[in-house]
Amino acid sequence: MESVRSQEKSLKENFYFVGPNDWALHGRLWRTEQKSKGTIIGVHGYSEHSLCYAHLADYLNQNSYNSIWLDLPGHGLSQDRRNNIDRFEDYILSVDALIEQAHQRGCPGPYHMFAHSLGGLVAMRFQQTSPNASQIQSLTLSSPLIGIYAFQNKKILLMKILSFILPNITVPNTEEIGEEVLTHDLEMREKRLADVLIKPIVTIHWCREYLKARASLFKDVKKLSVPIGFLIAYLARDELIDGRKWFEILFILGFLFGVGLYLYGLKYGSYTSLFIAVISLISYILSFNKKWTKID
Repeated sequence: MESVRSQEKSLKENFYFVGPNDWALHGRLWRTEQKSKGTIIGVHGYSEHSLCYAHLADYLNQNSYNSIWLDLPGHGLSQDRRNNIDRFEDYILSVDALIEQAHQRGCPGPYHMFAHSLGGLVAMRFQQTSPNASQIQSLTLSSPLIGIYAFQNKKILLMKILSFILPNITVPNTEEIGEEVLTHDLEMREKRLADVLIKPIVTIHWCREYLKARASLFKDVKKLSVPIGFLIAYLARDELIDGRKWFEILFILGFLFGVGLYLYGLKYGSYTSLFIAVISLISYILSFNKKWTKID
């Protein structure tokens, strides 16, 4: 609990609001003391909560942006069963409710959205399905949960079968979202382990809802009309080597798409593609550097 309390020092406003199914959802708002350039709507990742991003909120405040976040249902201080969701749409409705809170609390526009991991999938489905999507001017995604790393097809098939037979079983998920997987920073590991609000568990029912939402995302991909930027971070150095062939492909595709989009006059899309190409090239080079990798 001490870890949570220490982060509270930077907290500006703590509030509760009504979400889907009359759940009491918890939110946090950091207001800039400068002339505001707008408001960032924040959606955290799986098993996390909004206070994990206090450092980002402070950075945004220093750069003249307000930052408002929620604890997704089943996360942090919000209601519902831990790390479970009956319908994936309830995540989206929760983001709708957060945007309404931003208006009620006088957060000035324009509105932009930042989302990490599970929050990235929620944010993209929000953009595809919510009537409030038009209020968001841009969307920044950090490691969006649109795939399951190192998951074989047979494991996904097993998850689908279990979701119908034993949907309410809760299982530990430290292999995918444990501290050793998420960061090599020992201090950050200790903070996560000490944070009583972080629960690295998953229900089989959640897995079913996730798989459905992921399939719907790709089916409705043309409905993503908001400008999207991707933050590519080195979450695990070992994966640099595993991803070497993908870095080559991403560099080539990013460069070709970047040039093509620029020639067609689509500058923002071009910049995003070229950014991905540059990061992919850097990642490819670092994959040969033993300082960045633990194996060769």
